Amino acid sequence: MDTVKKEMLVSTEEFDKAVAIRMTHDQLQDNIADLAITLGWQVFHPQTVETVKRGHCTPYKYATSKGFPDLVLAKKDIGIILIEVKSEKGDLSDDQKRWRQHIGDVICPTGEYSYYVLRPCDWMSNKVQEILERGWEIGVLVNTHGSWQM
Repeated sequence: MDTVKKEMLVSTEEFDKAVAIRMTHDQLQDNIADLAITLGWQVFHPQTVETVKRGHCTPYKYATSKGFPDLVLAKKDIGIILIEVKSEKGDLSDDQKRWRQHIGDVICPTGEYSYYVLRPCDWMSNKVQEILERGWEIGVLVNTHGSWQM
């Protein structure tokens, strides 16, 4: 008897979700930085180094630097965007929350900046591209596992 192979079709949404779950922090960060550069943004990222005992770490000269956003983007006539890159299920550390609060309260009290927590699902849904093409929205926008909050 002939065996019939059934093609397994998945929706675009299911495919995007599967890709997003497998996307690493570094892959997403590189994707965002590459797109930002292509669109004319200046991009800064603290250099990450590999250590023998601890794996990857970001060397900070001062202790309060721990938790600083992964990417800082600047573009003339648009402004500054600070981005914390997270996995699909990753949460902000206490240090990252302190920096987010500090940026909002002290560094940019006028609100003329944006702070985004971006996840692989934001890349797959073109949210990252939308943000970089139109510029920033005033204030702090955080993607808390699928829902955007100020």
